[in-house]
Amino acid sequence: MGFFQEMSSLYGREASKLMKEWSGNSRRLANLLNRRIFLLECKRQRLIPNHIGAGVKNVLNLFEFHNRSKLNRKIENFNTNLTRKLLSLEIEHTQLKITHTNKRNSNINEKLKYIIPSVTLQEFFRRQQILFNRTFHQVKTKNLSKIRNLQEKSVNVNFRVQDRWFRNLTGAEIPPEVKITLSLGSKFNIPVNLKEVKVKDLIADVESILDLVEEDKRNTLRAKVTSIITSELHKNENNNHYIGKLYNVTKSFLKTNNQLLVLDSDKGSVTVLMNRTDYFTKMYEIVNTDNFREVPRDPTSTIQTKTNKIISTLETEGIISSIQAKQMKSYNSTSPRMYGNPKIHKENIPMRPIVSDVKGPTCKLSEYIAQILTSAYDDTNNYYVKDSFDFSAKINNFELPPGYVLISLDVVNLFGNISRELVLAALDDSWDKISEHCTIPQEKFKQIITFLMDSGYFMFNGKYYFQMFGCIMGSRLSPIISLYVMDYLLTKSIPRLTFILGFIKKFVDDLIISLPSSGINEILEVFNDFDPNIKFTVEMEDDNNSVPFLDTRVCRVGDRVRLDWYRKETSSGRFIHFLSDHSINTKVNFIREQKNRIERICDPMFLDTNLKKLFRLLSDNSYPKAMLNKLLFSSSERETPTRNTDLGILDNNEPIKYRSLPNIQNLTGKIKKCFLGLNSIKIVPQSKKKISALYSKLKDPIPDYLKSNVIYEIECSDCHQTYIGQTSQHLKQRLTLHKSDIKKNNPRCALSVHANRYSHAADLENARILDMNNNYRKRCILEMIHIRNNQENSINKKTDTQNLSPIYAYLLEYSRIPFFDGPVDG
Repeated sequence: MGFFQEMSSLYGREASKLMKEWSGNSRRLANLLNRRIFLLECKRQRLIPNHIGAGVKNVLNLFEFHNRSKLNRKIENFNTNLTRKLLSLEIEHTQLKITHTNKRNSNINEKLKYIIPSVTLQEFFRRQQILFNRTFHQVKTKNLSKIRNLQEKSVNVNFRVQDRWFRNLTGAEIPPEVKITLSLGSKFNIPVNLKEVKVKDLIADVESILDLVEEDKRNTLRAKVTSIITSELHKNENNNHYIGKLYNVTKSFLKTNNQLLVLDSDKGSVTVLMNRTDYFTKMYEIVNTDNFREVPRDPTSTIQTKTNKIISTLETEGIISSIQAKQMKSYNSTSPRMYGNPKIHKENIPMRPIVSDVKGPTCKLSEYIAQILTSAYDDTNNYYVKDSFDFSAKINNFELPPGYVLISLDVVNLFGNISRELVLAALDDSWDKISEHCTIPQEKFKQIITFLMDSGYFMFNGKYYFQMFGCIMGSRLSPIISLYVMDYLLTKSIPRLTFILGFIKKFVDDLIISLPSSGINEILEVFNDFDPNIKFTVEMEDDNNSVPFLDTRVCRVGDRVRLDWYRKETSSGRFIHFLSDHSINTKVNFIREQKNRIERICDPMFLDTNLKKLFRLLSDNSYPKAMLNKLLFSSSERETPTRNTDLGILDNNEPIKYRSLPNIQNLTGKIKKCFLGLNSIKIVPQSKKKISALYSKLKDPIPDYLKSNVIYEIECSDCHQTYIGQTSQHLKQRLTLHKSDIKKNNPRCALSVHANRYSHAADLENARILDMNNNYRKRCILEMIHIRNNQENSINKKTDTQNLSPIYAYLLEYSRIPFFDGPVDG
């Protein structure tokens, strides 16, 4: 006899029926509770359950993809909103079922108390609890598997990556989440929400836009923007994109394994993981050579003084104006920093040294001289090609003389092997043209060039090195100098050849040449004989009678030259990923630009093959095939005429002023709408969270006292109140000025007034940087916000915040909740 039959015989059929219903409800609850957990987890991770995704897909099949129309965006928004609402509706429906089932079991429980003895009833509930736990665990296991499958589907479909995008040089086992994240590349943007962006920075961005608006309209716009931001904050949504979770896993992994470095490859757009010790070993192989000399101290101040003196001389002699001199002089220079990228396409993977000279002491003078040389450069000479388009226009369908072949020549390390004497000789040879574009005497011009070449230095791993030979790494002057040197080499070498060239074209240090097959050894010998430091390597035609040049393959087809689109074997094929947080216009324009590039470069005989190749590459980057078919192959797809606004000019010749806002989900678009009527302002959304934030910081950090464009805080050693200020100078210079003001009792700032009034000492040695921003207006706004947030403990004058609108008061108070304390990466 079964359990329920026994209960029926002992306590009646009604009791057995109620117990059966209770048991069934218990199993149903195990399923429903698991269902609710599964759906909530899908919502939290922004995963789409298969049953919802399939249903929505069937609805969307009613629509056809329409490019360049608002309908496409409406369909996408409809898709997103519909799946989200269906998921929320199902969660609500599941909760309703749980409530109803619990209520029914509670009623059954009350009835059974009067029918079944308590001991028997307790034993029944105990067994049912065991059954409930077993069922719950079984369903939970299945649901966890579903979640994993959805995550994998999200990664494999939405975040499809290729093995060739990532290179692990460490031998360490890398978690798949880390590999996926790093494979997406440094330019991949991760969606952020408002809770991941500091409100003070958002206010500073808004104020920089309002500076372009008529003053009587500013408060109205401030109020609108503040209302929008506040409304978004009160929604209390913290939607974390799945790639955001992968980002956090990767960040944690790299923090734990700090001996690993994440770098970009020198060529090919590949993310490289290498050991820190290997990186420094390879970099020291570069700096510990005769080309570099270590010096015991930072030469920045000395070189800055000499550079400013040269600029003053140019001003005194009337060569430049006082305004130009003021713009060119530097007083807050920092040492150039060297780092390296691995050359994964070469044996033993050496490093390519790169010098960042953004704020170096000779930066502005180098730029001035480079502008002169650029404007004077003869880009109409027979050798020069500007880019692949220019090369195609000059060479495609070129008729070759009988017996002529193609070769390409490449200079080995051109920048590093150009001597000062060779540079001066090349400039002397072109002085007639250069003198037409500047009033600097020839000898003085050469002296400036010599000074700049002798002043090439950098910092690496805490030490300073002068570059003893070659063009200065990182200098704006080096690229244009290399053009003059190469033209000088060709002008002097070509007349020495015993044969006539079909053509010779040059792009920086790459040469493509048509010549008799018997002349290859001769041209290599003549060119290599020009200068003891300049050496060429040769690449001859392959089995298909072609050689690569730029991003083309120059093919000899019969007696004609035909150009094919070419991608080097080292190229990974990684582009802007479709699911990167770039605008859809950016992605569509990227596809069009690539198609346009192929059409302009290629001979028609290669066009179809290359468009199919582009289709495959873009598919690897997760671009929808329907979109690619439409943009690459549809006969209705036409280029959109370029409007003046695309060039930064309005129809009435008024220049467009650009401003930026962080690209925040559900917010940036609403803020931009507030400024729609202002046609002279273009607001550009900028990502605040990129994969690049996970890449290793290879450049030596700048010490706080040498940082400029900062908001800083100084504490009073006696009363512990604080003073907040901002400066465009080095912090060290600003602190020296504070020290002088206090000593002289200069009342121009509140810190000096406080120190002298109360005989207190300012702790200048421990000044703290609160913020950094290169934009003066934004820096002033950030300074006022920091002062306002510190008003109970502030030394600053009340007038220091008078230009901060009180409209932001509630927003600033709300943003001081601890949730907002952490900055977003990137």
